[in-house]
Amino acid sequence: MNELTSSKRYFKYIVPIGAVLLTLIAIEIILQVFSQKEGIFVLRPNYVAHFDVDSTVLPGVYNASIYSINSEGIRGELKNDSAALKILTIGGSTTECLYLDDSEEWPHLLQSKLNEIGRECWVGNIGRSGLNSVHHIIEIEQGIDQYGELDVITFLVGINDLMKDINHSQGIYLDQQSDFQKTFLVYPIKDSLPFVKKLELYQLVRKVVKGNELKNLNQVQDEEGLSYVKWRRNRKNVIKLLDTVPSLENELLEYRKHIHTIIELCIERNIEPLFLLQPTMYSDSISSELKNLLWLGGLGDFQGDDKCDYYSVRVLNVLMKKYNDIVRTVCQESNVQCIDLTKHLPRNTNVFYDDCHFNENGAEMVAEIVARYFNKKNKLSE
Repeated sequence: MNELTSSKRYFKYIVPIGAVLLTLIAIEIILQVFSQKEGIFVLRPNYVAHFDVDSTVLPGVYNASIYSINSEGIRGELKNDSAALKILTIGGSTTECLYLDDSEEWPHLLQSKLNEIGRECWVGNIGRSGLNSVHHIIEIEQGIDQYGELDVITFLVGINDLMKDINHSQGIYLDQQSDFQKTFLVYPIKDSLPFVKKLELYQLVRKVVKGNELKNLNQVQDEEGLSYVKWRRNRKNVIKLLDTVPSLENELLEYRKHIHTIIELCIERNIEPLFLLQPTMYSDSISSELKNLLWLGGLGDFQGDDKCDYYSVRVLNVLMKKYNDIVRTVCQESNVQCIDLTKHLPRNTNVFYDDCHFNENGAEMVAEIVARYFNKKNKLSE
């Protein structure tokens, strides 16, 4: 009798426990079927962030905005393989346009303008803050094939290479990730994880607990843009302003090699590379009002440390021209097209809200300039 009672007691617990386990297994199977397959992405698929900045902090940025990445890891519409012209934009934050709405970033505006001109076009954006020419090479070598057929890749490069190189030339290396890890926010890692962490159910719970935080985008910018107040204050209160132009001879040689490599990798894949020269607000005659909007050009962790040295605007202007000249020269040598944005854009808040980032009007102007290039080259009538 006691044994029968004991068996019933155990059975009382086994049934609900078994039911829970079967339910969890069923949920895991469903998640495995419908979950996004592992891939390699510069941007996190299905990511969404909201921004609402004050235009006194970021001049020319007036509206609350949504930054969203589609299921293919691209900012923009899902890729249209039937489009007459398929363009992918690659670059750093000046391509990313983080604080501009999905409808206001220049790659989206470029698509709209091209569709108004002629046959259907698609423009996708995988620009991300902090990426430089080294990362763009890795993007093409290891991540570009997943996007299928592409006609053109635009590259807006230079500013991040310059900021990295002025530090490296002084023996300052702040990079804590490998170049590969910095390039891709998402890449297969499950093979090296413990069994439990490989489960889709575990990953789902982890996402719910952590939330869809802005830091998942690998950003240091905040939703209201207030970080710019601190960064500008750090530069304005600099103790030592460096006004001697560093040679950066070795760094410039490396940059030249990187641009050549990017071109070669595109040509190997039958993709036309199109380079955009990096415009900035840097000028020898910059006003005090505009100078107060700048924050780049520091040595060390100038975004976090308020005691870093900075290069003067004059020096940054000279160096930025050197980097743009390299892109222009390499393009000429390789018979590759290059659009000099620096000749078409004023160096003020009609275009920028800081050193180099486009505000709403600036993005509109960039899109118009690039659209005119495609129209002039009859890309839409072929």
